[in-house]
Amino acid sequence: MKLGVYIHVPFCRKKCDYCSFYSVPVDPASSAGRAGLRAYCERVGQEARLRLGGLNGYEIDTVYFGGGTPSLLEPVRVAGILKTLREIARVDADAEVTVEINPEDCFADNLHAFREAGITRAVLGVQTRDLLLHELIGRSSSVAGDELLDAFFSVPGIIPCADIIAGIPGQREDGLIADLDSLCSRRARHLSVYLLTIEKSTPLSRRVTYTRNLEETQRGLFEATIGYLTSRGLVHYEISNFAVPGFESRHNMKYWKFLPYLGLGAGAHSFIRNKRTMCAMSAEEYLGGDEFRFDEDRRTPNAAAVEYLLTGLRLLEGVSLAEMEQATGVAISAGLLSRIDSLAEKGLVSVARKGGDRIVALSGEGIFQADGVIYAIAEEYL
Repeated sequence: MKLGVYIHVPFCRKKCDYCSFYSVPVDPASSAGRAGLRAYCERVGQEARLRLGGLNGYEIDTVYFGGGTPSLLEPVRVAGILKTLREIARVDADAEVTVEINPEDCFADNLHAFREAGITRAVLGVQTRDLLLHELIGRSSSVAGDELLDAFFSVPGIIPCADIIAGIPGQREDGLIADLDSLCSRRARHLSVYLLTIEKSTPLSRRVTYTRNLEETQRGLFEATIGYLTSRGLVHYEISNFAVPGFESRHNMKYWKFLPYLGLGAGAHSFIRNKRTMCAMSAEEYLGGDEFRFDEDRRTPNAAAVEYLLTGLRLLEGVSLAEMEQATGVAISAGLLSRIDSLAEKGLVSVARKGGDRIVALSGEGIFQADGVIYAIAEEYL
C-alpha cells in the first residue's frame, strides 16, 4: 500500500499577522538557530526509524516538508531525512517530494541545492505581490518580485507551484489577476488560492473586521480567480486548488481521499490503518525528550464518516457514498440521502448515479457556500 510522509517543521523567522498555527521563532543565520534546526532534523530521523520500522507492507510515494517554514532547513538536512527514509522503507523512484519555500529562501543556489537533495516539487509562498496588501496582512516574508520569480521558475527538475491569498481588504480584481498572471506566464503547474480568513486572537484580527461587504468582495474575487485560471488551462479540482492536468498534489490528495500518511515532527498528525494519532509535543519537548509521545484520536465510526465527508466533499469530483460506506463501515442512512436530495433541489450539490452508487459533489454555487453545505450533509452523523 502507498504511504505519504509529512515532515512538520514548526519554525519561522517571524509569525505572519494572519497566522494562528503553532510556530517557534528561529534565526537560521545564527549558530544557535542552525544548531537547533540540525538537532530537530536528527530527531525527525530518530522518529522515522522508530515508527517506519513497525510499518510493513507500505511503500512511500509522497514526502511533504511543511510548516512553519520548512525552507529554513539547509538542503543537506532535507537530503539527510530523505536518506533515512530510503534506508528504512521502500520509496518510489518517482516519489513526489515537496517543500514549501518562502521568498527569502528563494535564491538560485539554494533552489538547486534543494533539487540535488531530492526535492521534486516546490510551493512558493507568494500570498500577494502588492506591497500595501503585503503590509496590511502582516506577511513576514519579502515580496516576490520579478527577479525572485524568475529564479524560482527556472530550476530544472522541480515542479513550480505557488500559494496566493485572495480577498484581502482593499484588494482589486485587476491586481489579483496580475498576480495570477505573473505565475501562469512563468508556467506555474499548481496554484493554491486561499480566501483570507481573519482568525481570532491574531494581530490581523485586531485591525481588520470581517464584514458582509468583505464577504461579498471575497466572493467576487474568487469568481474572477476561477474564471481566469480555468481560462489559462488549470483545472479547479479542490475548493482552493487549481492545477495543470496531471500536476495535482498527490500528497494532499491523501488528506482529501482518506488515504494513509505518516506525520513526523512536533505536532504532526498521522492517519494509518484508519487510526489518527498526533505527536503531542511542543518543539521544545520534541528536541529535549528521550521518547516520543503520541495521542490517539479514538473515533467512533460515525465520527469517521463525518471526517470522510468534510474532507472528500472539498474535491470537486465529489465523493462516492459506496466508497464512504466501505471505508468507514457506516451505512448510508435515509436521513443522509434526504439531506443530499434537499441540497440538490436548492442547486447546491449535484448527484450522479452510478449503478447503485451515488456520487455527490458541490455545484458551482455550492463552492461559495461550501462550509455550510458540507456541514449540512455531515451533520447526519453527528
